[in-house]
Amino acid sequence: MTNWKTILTFTYPHEAHPVKALLDSHDISTFLRDEMTVQAHNFYSNAVCGVKLQVPEIDFDKAKNLLIKAGFISENKIQDKEKIEKIISDESINQDICPFCKSDNISEGKHSSLFLIIIYFFMALIPMFKPMVRSFFRCYDCKKKWKYVKK
Repeated sequence: MTNWKTILTFTYPHEAHPVKALLDSHDISTFLRDEMTVQAHNFYSNAVCGVKLQVPEIDFDKAKNLLIKAGFISENKIQDKEKIEKIISDESINQDICPFCKSDNISEGKHSSLFLIIIYFFMALIPMFKPMVRSFFRCYDCKKKWKYVKK
Protein backbone atom coordinates (compact mmCIF):
# COMPACT_ATOMS: atom_id res chain seq x y z
CA MET A 1 0.00 0.00 0.00
CA THR A 2 1.40 3.36 -1.03
CA ASN A 3 1.39 6.28 1.37
CA TRP A 4 0.54 9.46 -0.52
CA LYS A 5 1.86 12.88 0.51
CA THR A 6 0.50 16.24 -0.67
CA ILE A 7 3.14 18.30 -2.46
CA LEU A 8 1.00 21.21 -3.77
CA THR A 9 -2.57 22.42 -3.54
CA PHE A 10 -4.56 24.28 -6.17
CA THR A 11 -7.88 26.07 -6.19
CA TYR A 12 -9.11 24.46 -9.41
CA PRO A 13 -8.20 21.19 -11.16
CA HIS A 14 -7.07 22.83 -14.41
CA GLU A 15 -4.28 24.57 -12.47
CA ALA A 16 -2.92 21.23 -11.28
CA HIS A 17 -2.73 19.42 -14.61
CA PRO A 18 0.49 21.04 -15.97
CA VAL A 19 2.31 20.12 -12.75
CA LYS A 20 0.82 16.63 -12.80
CA ALA A 21 1.96 16.20 -16.43
CA LEU A 22 5.50 17.26 -15.53
CA LEU A 23 5.72 14.75 -12.69
CA ASP A 24 4.13 12.00 -14.78
CA SER A 25 6.68 12.61 -17.56
CA HIS A 26 9.48 11.95 -15.04
CA ASP A 27 7.92 8.62 -13.96
CA ILE A 28 6.55 9.92 -10.66
CA SER A 29 3.08 8.63 -9.89
CA THR A 30 0.57 11.35 -9.04
CA PHE A 31 -2.94 11.57 -7.70
CA LEU A 32 -5.28 14.57 -7.66
CA ARG A 33 -7.29 14.34 -4.46
CA ASP A 34 -10.70 16.07 -4.42
CA GLU A 35 -10.46 16.80 -8.15
CA MET A 36 -13.92 15.49 -8.98
CA THR A 37 -15.53 17.23 -6.00
CA VAL A 38 -14.21 20.61 -7.13
CA GLN A 39 -15.11 19.93 -10.77
CA ALA A 40 -18.68 19.10 -9.88
CA HIS A 41 -19.10 21.93 -7.36
CA ASN A 42 -16.35 24.48 -7.85
CA PHE A 43 -17.53 26.54 -4.89
CA TYR A 44 -16.54 23.62 -2.62
CA SER A 45 -12.87 24.22 -3.37
CA ASN A 46 -12.28 26.27 -0.23
CA ALA A 47 -14.32 23.87 1.87
CA VAL A 48 -12.16 20.88 0.92
CA CYS A 49 -8.93 22.93 0.95
CA GLY A 50 -8.55 22.82 -2.82
CA VAL A 51 -7.31 20.13 -5.18
CA LYS A 52 -4.33 18.35 -3.64
CA LEU A 53 -1.55 17.02 -5.86
CA GLN A 54 -0.19 13.95 -4.11
CA VAL A 55 2.86 11.82 -4.79
CA PRO A 56 4.08 8.61 -3.15
CA GLU A 57 6.08 9.26 0.01
CA ILE A 58 9.17 7.59 -1.45
CA ASP A 59 9.14 9.98 -4.46
CA PHE A 60 8.40 13.14 -2.47
CA ASP A 61 11.98 14.53 -2.38
CA LYS A 62 12.55 13.77 -6.06
CA ALA A 63 9.26 15.49 -6.98
CA LYS A 64 10.01 18.47 -4.74
CA ASN A 65 13.42 19.01 -6.35
CA LEU A 66 11.90 18.69 -9.81
CA LEU A 67 9.20 21.27 -9.01
CA ILE A 68 11.80 23.68 -7.60
CA LYS A 69 13.84 23.39 -10.81
CA ALA A 70 10.73 23.91 -12.94
CA GLY A 71 9.68 26.96 -10.90
CA PHE A 72 6.42 25.61 -9.51
CA ILE A 73 7.71 25.76 -5.92
CA SER A 74 9.87 28.55 -4.53
CA GLU A 75 12.53 28.01 -1.87
CA ASN A 76 10.48 30.04 0.64
CA LYS A 77 7.59 27.55 0.44
CA ILE A 78 9.95 24.71 1.29
CA GLN A 79 10.73 26.08 4.75
CA ASP A 80 9.24 24.18 7.62
CA LYS A 81 6.00 26.06 8.16
CA GLU A 82 5.61 24.79 11.70
CA LYS A 83 9.14 25.62 12.82
CA ILE A 84 9.04 28.53 15.24
CA GLU A 85 12.39 29.96 16.30
CA LYS A 86 12.85 30.88 19.95
CA ILE A 87 14.32 34.33 20.67
CA ILE A 88 15.47 35.19 24.19
CA SER A 89 13.57 38.28 25.25
CA ASP A 90 15.00 41.17 27.23
CA GLU A 91 14.40 44.92 27.43
CA SER A 92 16.85 45.80 24.64
CA ILE A 93 15.01 43.85 21.91
CA ASN A 94 12.58 45.82 19.76
CA GLN A 95 9.63 43.46 19.35
CA ASP A 96 8.07 45.56 16.57
CA ILE A 97 10.58 44.39 13.94
CA CYS A 98 11.74 41.02 12.65
CA PRO A 99 14.89 39.89 14.50
CA PHE A 100 16.18 38.17 11.34
CA CYS A 101 15.73 40.70 8.51
CA LYS A 102 14.83 43.83 10.56
CA SER A 103 11.59 44.32 8.61
CA ASP A 104 8.51 45.85 10.22
CA ASN A 105 6.19 43.81 7.99
CA ILE A 106 5.25 41.39 10.76
CA SER A 107 2.12 40.15 12.49
CA GLU A 108 1.30 38.22 15.61
CA GLY A 109 -0.34 34.86 15.19
CA LYS A 110 -1.93 32.50 17.65
CA HIS A 111 -2.46 28.78 17.51
CA SER A 112 -3.80 26.35 20.00
CA SER A 113 -3.37 22.72 20.77
CA LEU A 114 -5.80 19.95 19.89
CA PHE A 115 -6.60 19.60 23.57
CA LEU A 116 -7.66 23.25 23.71
CA ILE A 117 -9.92 22.90 20.68
CA ILE A 118 -11.65 19.92 22.25
CA ILE A 119 -12.16 21.85 25.48
CA TYR A 120 -13.61 24.83 23.55
CA PHE A 121 -15.98 22.58 21.68
CA PHE A 122 -17.33 20.47 24.50
CA MET A 123 -17.17 22.70 27.53
CA ALA A 124 -17.06 26.30 26.21
CA LEU A 125 -14.56 27.33 28.89
CA ILE A 126 -12.67 29.81 26.72
CA PRO A 127 -11.67 32.36 29.41
CA MET A 128 -10.50 29.65 31.78
CA PHE A 129 -8.05 28.12 29.28
CA LYS A 130 -6.87 31.35 27.61
CA PRO A 131 -3.24 30.84 28.76
CA MET A 132 -3.06 27.63 26.71
CA VAL A 133 -3.13 29.63 23.45
CA ARG A 134 0.43 29.96 22.19
CA SER A 135 1.48 33.21 20.54
CA PHE A 136 4.12 33.62 17.84
CA PHE A 137 5.25 36.28 15.35
CA ARG A 138 5.48 35.98 11.56
CA CYS A 139 7.55 38.06 9.12
CA TYR A 140 6.07 38.42 5.65
CA ASP A 141 9.39 39.45 4.09
CA CYS A 142 11.69 36.62 5.18
CA LYS A 143 8.84 34.11 5.89
CA LYS A 144 10.18 33.17 9.34
CA LYS A 145 8.22 32.54 12.52
CA TRP A 146 9.46 33.15 16.05
CA LYS A 147 8.38 33.58 19.61
CA TYR A 148 9.96 35.39 22.51
CA VAL A 149 10.95 33.45 25.60
CA LYS A 150 12.17 34.83 28.91
CA LYS A 151 15.63 34.01 30.25
